[in-house]
Amino acid sequence: MRKAFFLVAIVLVTAGCSTITDRTSSVGSAAKELVSNAKYASLLVEIDYPTGYEPNADALAAFKEALTQVSGRDAAHILFAQDPSIPAETNRAYSYNDIQALENAHRDKHSGGDTAALYIVYVAGSSEKDTSDGKVLGAAYHGTSIVIFKGNIKANTGGGGLSTKPQEQYVERAVLIHEFGHAAGLVNLGAPMVRDHEDRMDDPAGRGHSTNPNSVMYWKVENTAGLASIVNCVTGACGADIPHQFDADDKADLQALRGR
Repeated sequence: MRKAFFLVAIVLVTAGCSTITDRTSSVGSAAKELVSNAKYASLLVEIDYPTGYEPNADALAAFKEALTQVSGRDAAHILFAQDPSIPAETNRAYSYNDIQALENAHRDKHSGGDTAALYIVYVAGSSEKDTSDGKVLGAAYHGTSIVIFKGNIKANTGGGGLSTKPQEQYVERAVLIHEFGHAAGLVNLGAPMVRDHEDRMDDPAGRGHSTNPNSVMYWKVENTAGLASIVNCVTGACGADIPHQFDADDKADLQALRGR
């Protein structure tokens, strides 16, 4: 039996995401179909993951809520399908060719009929792009595809109480929503900017990020040095203050995209 229903990701060791252009389609190329019901009434989020490295349930719930706000669809038309079909290769440093191979082998759904499809693959290992300064937490790697490096997330998050690491759910929800934002064309990756809010000056991660530090699309959300200045571990909800929502400019861009 394929998939049951429901998804996320971010961390404390560096560059969290990248917007990678795949040979199949570029990030942002499917933006309108993801955020508008004009062509596809429903959105299906297909998630494959290794046993023991499943999506965090709270992060998935937050992600679904974000989709109801920006995908042009109500909750009844946003479906999640999950399957623990990915090998749990914890010691593997994945290249993006490796990730593409996993998608080729395991992805079941593509956009068609009345349903747009988004694919998210979780892996238990790390990224070949990891460095001693930071670990990759997630990436939008082509038009309707996202990878979440759950092994890196688990290694850099803590439990509840007064942990000195952010809790998994807060990191993962931010990464998931951030990477979906890239797939949806943010910032200036396919969604037209109503007001210029792309960070071209201070963003070491490259294109696609907001100038607003309170937006989920801000570059510091994906980077450990940045997170160190964001995360508050004084309370029992360490990491709850990591930005995880689209700001007014992000939402305006997505609204403009729907209207094109």
